[in-house]
Amino acid sequence: VDTKIVYNGNAQDFYIGLDDSADDLAIGLGSTVGTTPAVTIDEDQKVVFPAAHVTIGDGTAEDTALIYNGNAQDFYIGLDDSADDLVIGLGSAVGSTAILSMTEDQDVSIQATKKLYFDGFGNTYLSESSSDVLMVTIGGTDRWKFSGGNILAYADDNNDIGAAGANRP
Repeated sequence: VDTKIVYNGNAQDFYIGLDDSADDLAIGLGSTVGTTPAVTIDEDQKVVFPAAHVTIGDGTAEDTALIYNGNAQDFYIGLDDSADDLVIGLGSAVGSTAILSMTEDQDVSIQATKKLYFDGFGNTYLSESSSDVLMVTIGGTDRWKFSGGNILAYADDNNDIGAAGANRP
């Protein structure tokens, strides 16, 4: 037998109750538990939102976020309302230690200090080898060095390639 509380609205009813057939706590639309659930929680505390989408926030001027509370480090995915950017970062406050952000114009900014992997097939990544040199590495071999917008070296011949580009590969 389903145990429930029904909130009898003017045009629509809502329920909170135990769906005995699934053994889940459910919140949903209607007066019969299990019909049109909006949120269910099972015995493993898995929360399910069966709707096609979930809206976070109500459009007011405030940051909204999902916080992943880790053992030693928290992470967040959220909306930085002051900049109107989607942000992924470290910490529990949106905007603190942003790692990746995207603007409404779809400009993406990445704040990586170590390596940025592009794929897992050839271990392709960018890394900063010093404070002003950017390395492009493919398959474990440094291929290109960049500094100040200029290509400094190409791995196959290790010739310096400056702004004039005398030794382009």
